[in-house]
Amino acid sequence: MAQPNFYFNNFQHSGEQNLIADLVTESISIYGMGVGYLAKTIVEYDELYTEDDLAQFNQVSDVVMYIKSADGFEGEGDFLSKFGLEIRDQMTLCIARRHFAETVQQEQSISRPREGDLVFLPLNEKIFQIENLDDYGSVKVIDIKNLDLHISLEAPKEKKVTVGEFEV
Repeated sequence: MAQPNFYFNNFQHSGEQNLIADLVTESISIYGMGVGYLAKTIVEYDELYTEDDLAQFNQVSDVVMYIKSADGFEGEGDFLSKFGLEIRDQMTLCIARRHFAETVQQEQSISRPREGDLVFLPLNEKIFQIENLDDYGSVKVIDIKNLDLHISLEAPKEKKVTVGEFEV
């Protein structure tokens, strides 16, 4: 069996892997923007429906994410239904694993982004809910697909969370 070239087989070399992780984190911090990450806290888990209707979002972590869908919001767009005008915006964000571990994991004790958590985008003052995660294994980034969150008024808002200059 042919052996791979010694000089170009650096997939197991930790120094080169750390260099790639540093370059990815630096490029996201240069071209990305600061957003607020709100992790979901489970209050009352329903075993029958396997969901939590009374989830709370108490703590905000400031992270830097790269907006992949820069041309505009994706999704179904604006359409007129029998309930009125609905705007369904969707966007894709990218975050470095190391940056997430250094910020959110330190503050909120979660190791990776989770579906159902919220991302606050200060650019347009909207809250997006994480719908899907694309984790590429050995690649140093996680793609996060977000859907615009429409907040219902089912439960009274007990306390306001401040994200930078904005109150959520």
